[in-house]
Amino acid sequence: MRFLHKTLNEIYLPAFRMAVEDAKVWGIMTPYNHINGVRAANDAYLLWDTLKGKWHFPGLVMTDWAGVQNFQESIFAGLDLDMPEGHEYTVEKLSEVYRKANGEHVEADEALECKLLSSRLDESVRRILRVVFANGLFEGNPASTPFDLAAHRKLSADVARESITLLKNQGGLLPLDRKKIQSLAIIGPNANVCRHSILSASRVLPYVTVTPLEGITSKVGNEIALHYSQGCDIDDEGSLLTDQTVTTPDGRKGFLAEFFDGLEPKGKPAMTKIEPSLGYMWLTNPIHPEVTGNYSIRVRGLWTPLQSGYYRLFATGGELTVRNAGSQNAAPDAQAACPESKQFGGKQYCYYRKGTTYALNAIFKRYEWNDFEIRYQFREDHAQQNAIEAARQSEVALLFLGFSETLEGEGHDRSPDLPEDQLALLRSVLAVNRNVVVILNSGSGLSMDPWSHDVPAIVEAYYPGQEEGTAIADILFGDVNPSGKLPFTCMKRWEDSPVYGHYPEAADEVLPYVEGIYVGYRYFDRPDAPQAAFPFGHGLSYTTFTYSNLSISPRATQTGEVSATLQVRNSGGRAGAEVVQLYIGADHSSVDRPVKELKGFRKVLLRPGESTTVQFTIHRSDLEFYDTLSHDWKAEPGTYTVYIGSSSRDIRQVGKFGLTF
Repeated sequence: MRFLHKTLNEIYLPAFRMAVEDAKVWGIMTPYNHINGVRAANDAYLLWDTLKGKWHFPGLVMTDWAGVQNFQESIFAGLDLDMPEGHEYTVEKLSEVYRKANGEHVEADEALECKLLSSRLDESVRRILRVVFANGLFEGNPASTPFDLAAHRKLSADVARESITLLKNQGGLLPLDRKKIQSLAIIGPNANVCRHSILSASRVLPYVTVTPLEGITSKVGNEIALHYSQGCDIDDEGSLLTDQTVTTPDGRKGFLAEFFDGLEPKGKPAMTKIEPSLGYMWLTNPIHPEVTGNYSIRVRGLWTPLQSGYYRLFATGGELTVRNAGSQNAAPDAQAACPESKQFGGKQYCYYRKGTTYALNAIFKRYEWNDFEIRYQFREDHAQQNAIEAARQSEVALLFLGFSETLEGEGHDRSPDLPEDQLALLRSVLAVNRNVVVILNSGSGLSMDPWSHDVPAIVEAYYPGQEEGTAIADILFGDVNPSGKLPFTCMKRWEDSPVYGHYPEAADEVLPYVEGIYVGYRYFDRPDAPQAAFPFGHGLSYTTFTYSNLSISPRATQTGEVSATLQVRNSGGRAGAEVVQLYIGADHSSVDRPVKELKGFRKVLLRPGESTTVQFTIHRSDLEFYDTLSHDWKAEPGTYTVYIGSSSRDIRQVGKFGLTF
């Protein structure tokens, strides 16, 4: 993409600057992207001038894996560490720079250039050592921290509870009353899988996961009749098999993984591990990280499915065989384990029975960078008909829709629309039951029209971590009052997006960033923009809050320091938390600026009838824009409007102050 420096500095760099100046991070990683035609690892403006120059970043800058493409340009740009093994920063190249810098058999001009290179390399070495010493990596064995699974589970659940966002609650359908409801339908491709995170570098494989179905079942016990159906499948790369259904051959939870030197898994294993799931993604040799030789892995496990149905079991990067446990004849066993199969989407699925144990055996042979995962896809027979029947016999239908870890992730974009088979499922359920709650898993906004008009309640769960099911059940049944706010805008349709019509059609196509500073709520605030379905900062509660008595002091300032205070009161009947949001806009400006921009927020927890004073301190930096003439930040004298509200479009209090020079 081609960005204006104004867009880079006002929209994308502030978060990194806060990480450097406020959070004091020690490491920054460059992406693979080209920015204004320059690969990020070679971008001196970003790395040397901005990060290390203006922001005085003392730590190290590293690449994403194999992100260096030009040895010399990266050194001069300020890249310190070539991950993971020195793709371009090889011992030979580094040694040659220092040799030539000393004038050994080179012309004067080349020696001078190498002296400059070696000076930059010396700076990189100092930065790497600074990080190593500052974090005690030369102090022997670091102190071990006890692993408290219960505490970690509680933390994960608390984070999810505070993040989940109630988008719509027409007629007060939520929270569900356990004393009144006698039957619930739990439907959807995301109902019985924990969508805890997405694939690639951001993925975490937790020890314990809770699916929405498990969380709701645990919550209601036998109080409410639950009718579950998958409804439809997600066309993705499936989910990891875990130790919730897999044991080792000797009965321990997980897979038995045996690592062998060489491409054939023969003889005595060099290393043996028990893994809760198989989700390996290697860039180095797991047996001998310092050795580049080949290796192989043999994985064995006993799998007992919790639900009968059609499964597709497969190993990415390897070979997987399935047989009936206890049977010894390998070839017939693989067939006997799949006496009944069906084709779905051109792929063969085998029918496996709940409670029956199957032996899994997988082989991986390492040739090049690769991943090795044992995954499954599940198809419920007659799923949509089952979902309709479940909804028909239930008072409320909970539909778990959205995306998955392989549909959203690093290196690709997804459609802004819900998959058509999910929309068809939703229409079918609405035809027999109007009390529908849609719970979404998504990492960014999606198109909400026309389906959102027909649904009385919508919950955005994002990818909420390992305790997804626990947190969702707490929100749905009112044990926790939702307080999350949207970190993005949900548009009505894809055509409403500022990037619609300006999307690259080829992987190497370079396009101007036409929306400039008008991304997200800044765009939807414009008078010529369409109305959003759910705006940035939006999020409902089971109670209500009133804002009053905004006071701004002083009314005129030369320093830019201003205090804004207001009263917030819980005017409803439940305890709850509200996120009070502060936006500021310049009434007049010499340059194009958004109507308003978020400059602060406060989260307050209030009992019914309780009031509190919320105070914001406005700084001069909150009034500034990036001036492309001076290449610096600038605040102009004039009148500024303070907007305080419950979302970017739900503004409850407005005030003004002046900046004078």
